[in-house]
Amino acid sequence: MPAGLLLSFDAHTTQTERHRAQAGASAGVKNRVWKLLIAAKLRQQSAVLCHYTENDAGLSAMARRVRSGDLQNLEAGAARRYWPRLLGVEFRRSRGGPPPNDLLNYGHSVLRAAAARAVAAAGLIPTLGVHHRNRGNPFCLADDLIEPYRPYADWRVKGMLFDANLPPPLDRSAKAALLSLFNETVLVGDRRLPLLLAFHASAASLCRMLTDNGKELLLPDGLPITEPEADEDA
Repeated sequence: MPAGLLLSFDAHTTQTERHRAQAGASAGVKNRVWKLLIAAKLRQQSAVLCHYTENDAGLSAMARRVRSGDLQNLEAGAARRYWPRLLGVEFRRSRGGPPPNDLLNYGHSVLRAAAARAVAAAGLIPTLGVHHRNRGNPFCLADDLIEPYRPYADWRVKGMLFDANLPPPLDRSAKAALLSLFNETVLVGDRRLPLLLAFHASAASLCRMLTDNGKELLLPDGLPITEPEADEDA
C-alpha cells in the first residue's frame, strides 16, 4: 500500500481544477458510480458461481435491479447467496475467521493496493470516496473501485481449494498464486488487458466521471481470458 503522496504543485496544469471537481462531485454522480460498481460486482460474482457451480443463484438478475446508490443494499443480499454456494454452507466471510478467510484477506489486500495505486496515478484524491467514508481510511476511493475486482481473488482461492481436502496455508506458494492474478488477461470495456493495467483503465474512467461529466465507467467483465480464447480472439 502507498505510504504517502507527493504532489507537484505545478507539474499538471489542471490539478487544482481536477481536485476541486472531485471534491464537488454531486451526490447524483457518486450514487450513479456506486450503482455501476455494485452491478458489475454482482455480475462478476455471478460469473464465479457459474464457473464452479453452473448456477449463479440469481445474481445476474439482481445485478440488473441495482439502482442509484444501491439503496436496497442488493450487495449484501447477493453476499448471502454467494458465499455459501461458493465455499459451503458452513463458511462465514470474516477477516478474523478461519481458513480460507486468510487466503481471501490476502487476495483482496493485494487487489486493494493495486486499486489505491491506480487511483493516485489517475490524479484523484484517494481519501474522497463515492460510498466509503470511514474517517480513519486514507483509501476510501480505492475501496470503492475494488468492488468489481474482488471476485477475481474469490475465483483464484476457490481454484486453490477445488482439489484440496483442506485449505492450503497462506505460505509463499499461496501468496505467489494470488499475486499471479495480476498477469491474467481480463476484458475491460472492449479491451483485453493484464489485470494490473485494467485497474488503471477503470481509474481513468472513474476520474472522467467524477471530474469531467464522463458517461462510461470501464469495469471488468467476466473471468480471466484463457490462452486459447485469447489466441482465438487475436
